[in-house]
Amino acid sequence: MPEEATQGIGGPFVTVAAFCERVLEEKDGVNTLVRVIDRYWIEQPLPAALPPGTKAGLTTFYMVIVKSGDFRGQATITVKVRAPSGKYQGKPIVAPLNFTGGEQGNALQIQMGFGLEETGLFWAEVEVDGKLVTRTPLSIELRSTPAPESGPATPSHAV
Repeated sequence: MPEEATQGIGGPFVTVAAFCERVLEEKDGVNTLVRVIDRYWIEQPLPAALPPGTKAGLTTFYMVIVKSGDFRGQATITVKVRAPSGKYQGKPIVAPLNFTGGEQGNALQIQMGFGLEETGLFWAEVEVDGKLVTRTPLSIELRSTPAPESGPATPSHAV
C-alpha cells in the first residue's frame, strides 16, 4: 500500500483481544495463542478440601495487540474486567506504550484470575487513552456433575 494511502486512517487500533489458555512467545518474537476461549464450565461440586484461606477459581490469559496506524507517540492502554454484576473486578491493568506508526505496535499478555464468587458473563474492556475501543466476553458457568472420587474440579473450554 503506498504511504499516502495510509494517511488519515487514525489509530492506534486493536488487532487482537482474546482470552486463551496460554501464549507462546516464539524466538522470532511472534506470539502464538493456544486454545482461544470464550467460555469456561466449572464442574460442581467444587473441591471441599481447599487449603485454608484459598478460594476456588481459575486462571487464564488475555492477549491484546494494538497497532499504530497513523498514531505516533505514547498512549495508555487500560484493561478492566467487568463482572456479571456490572462491578469491576480487581485492579485495572494500565500500560503506557510507545507507538512508532504504520504496522508497528505492542502486545500485552495478561494473566488473569477469576474467583468463583460470581459466575456468568464477564467482559474485558480495553481502553486507549480513556476511550473504550473493544470488549471481549468470557462466560464462566457452573455445571453440576456427580461428586468425583478425588482431585480438583477442572474447567472445560469452548469457542
